Amino acid sequence: MEKLKDRRPLFFLLAFFVLELFLINSRGVWAPDEARYARVAYEMKERGSYLIPYLNGGIYREKPPLFFDLAILFSLFEENVPHYSVKLVSLFSALLILFLTSLIARRLNLNNIFLAPLILIGTPKFIWQSQFGQIDMLLCAFVLLQFYLGISLILEEKVSYIKVLLLGLFSFAAIVSKGPAGVLPVFICLTICSLFVRKYKILFTFTISIAICLFLTSIWLFLSGLVAGFDYPESLIFKQTLTRYIEPWHHHAPFYYYFLVIWADGFPFIFFFVPALIQSFKEKWVKEKEFLLPLVFILVYLLFFSISSGKRSIYIFPIYPIISIYLSSAINKWFVCGFPKRFILAASFFIGLFPVIAIPFVWQKANYQFPLETVLLILALLCFLIGTIKFIYFFLSKGEFYLQLFPIFSLLLFFALLPAIQSLDRTKVPYDFVSSMKPLTKCGIQVGVYPSLIPSLNYYLEANTVVFEKSKNKEAIEFMKEGNLILIKEKTLPEDIKANSTILFRGQIGNDFYVLIASSKGN
Repeated sequence: MEKLKDRRPLFFLLAFFVLELFLINSRGVWAPDEARYARVAYEMKERGSYLIPYLNGGIYREKPPLFFDLAILFSLFEENVPHYSVKLVSLFSALLILFLTSLIARRLNLNNIFLAPLILIGTPKFIWQSQFGQIDMLLCAFVLLQFYLGISLILEEKVSYIKVLLLGLFSFAAIVSKGPAGVLPVFICLTICSLFVRKYKILFTFTISIAICLFLTSIWLFLSGLVAGFDYPESLIFKQTLTRYIEPWHHHAPFYYYFLVIWADGFPFIFFFVPALIQSFKEKWVKEKEFLLPLVFILVYLLFFSISSGKRSIYIFPIYPIISIYLSSAINKWFVCGFPKRFILAASFFIGLFPVIAIPFVWQKANYQFPLETVLLILALLCFLIGTIKFIYFFLSKGEFYLQLFPIFSLLLFFALLPAIQSLDRTKVPYDFVSSMKPLTKCGIQVGVYPSLIPSLNYYLEANTVVFEKSKNKEAIEFMKEGNLILIKEKTLPEDIKANSTILFRGQIGNDFYVLIASSKGN
């Protein structure tokens, strides 16, 4: 395959950016994560606190501050924190990831450094996370930065101490983004890579980077403890790191969980990963660095997060850019050595059949209400089928099919995401509740929530809410008698609260139905 000599991939990247901006602006912030993070950034900005996160008036002990600080930075010219701020952190992190994917591909001497990022932006998981305001896209960018610097140190003959310093700095940035989970698997991976390529001396160099990271982390934790009390850094170190990994309290899943979700999140190109893996071992390509180093990263990440019983699909998000690099290496080989036809025919058949099978399930789940959404879904299906046919044709004819990946599959995702976003936005954001509450809260009436915080309500009301835990029924009734309101899940509405209240509004937030109630007896 010839190296790319034009600038078409840059045009595709610009189109990707415009597409993501359009998706960002087409919806609000969604419960739970986006709304929570947007509200945390809002309260930090309101308080002028850029070291300690706050939520609902109290210290938010679950996450470090960097993501929220960046969201505040994107709202620099706004009085509050607009809905797009947390999403822009993810989008610019996604652009950095695409750039780093190309850099890693060049570091591994791939013929076409643009193929890997083009594969990556053709996957639903990447398109989705790029416009979704979660910390994990930012964390992935710092993980790839560490991996790029680490393998550069491994593969270069002379040690660059600037890269050693940068590796320590970006490791610290990963910790201040989401904790040690952004550092430990990377350094385990780099250690194994060093041993495989017999660069034993480089392990001492990595200890310098780790020392820099630990030094900066200690300073940050100490300053945080001085400002907010040492229970904040203690919570980050123990509860949110050690306990969350060893004895997690939610998101339980079996050991093999990630080996299942990887197929959906990496769709459709992940289906070529198996033949690539088989052939790389069969032909002994895996001894070459462009196969070996990515494979070590993928396996370390899968195993590291599989050991913990608490699992979310987003935890292994950094493997998808590396999988795209592995596939790029395999595609380069296939153009020279050929591809076992039975594998590609089986994979293509499955890829082409999948959207047809999925239509009735998507139709049922998405709860489409407008004819436009039906049209968009049909366009998405057509784009997908056309993309599959073109992909097979260019692949079998050994043409430069990689330029077909972005325009076709991004159109698929664009048309598919629009109706999904329009449908989900109506339930993920409490628009109706907020419009009924806001005039009252401006008059001094407070809003309470039973039995747990709803950050999206706080964000759109631009106010803190009183949270009544279960069994605090008497306190909730007294709160209403003072002229205040309570938002409560309809199915968990206790009989004693129901007997003392009047329903003002009923609607859906997420998967649950809520009622807004006021006292029926007055003071």
